[in-house]
Amino acid sequence: MHHQDNIIRQLIREMAKSARDQEKQADATPTKPLRTLVVGGDASFVARKITQQLANHGLEVVANWPWDETRRVAPENIEMIFIVTDMAGHKDTDAAQKLARSRGIPIIYGVRKYSHNIKNLVAKGFKAINKSIVLEGESLGDLILYIVPAHVLVRS
Repeated sequence: MHHQDNIIRQLIREMAKSARDQEKQADATPTKPLRTLVVGGDASFVARKITQQLANHGLEVVANWPWDETRRVAPENIEMIFIVTDMAGHKDTDAAQKLARSRGIPIIYGVRKYSHNIKNLVAKGFKAINKSIVLEGESLGDLILYIVPAHVLVRS
C-alpha cells in the first residue's frame, strides 16, 4: 500500500511540474486573440456569457449576428466564426458557412453550455487560459472530464 501511495504522489508531482512548464511556455509566447464573429444568441447573452467563454480560450468577440436580426454585416477583420447552434437558425448558419468558405475562415460549433464548448474549443487547439474561471450554471459532472485528465479517472 505504501508503495502505491508513493507512486501516486510522484505522478501528481510530475503532472504539476508539467502543468507549470506548459504555463511558463505559454506565458513566454504571448499570442494575439483571434477576432471572432459569433453567430446566434441574443446580444445580451453573447455579451454576458459567450464573450467571457471565448476570451478564456484566446478568442475576442468583435461582432455578433443575433438570432432575432435579419440584416447581416460581416466585418472584414474576422479570423474565426463561432456558431451557437442551439441559438442560430439555418439561414444564419448557412450564411456563416458560406462566409467562412469564401474567406478561408475556420468555424467552431458550440452551444449555450460552456462545458460542451470547452471540449470543442480544446479539440480545435484553443486551450483554456484561466482554468479557474467561474462557470455559472455549469454542473460539476459536466466539467470534471475537462478539469481532470481522463487517465486519472480510470481505475486499475
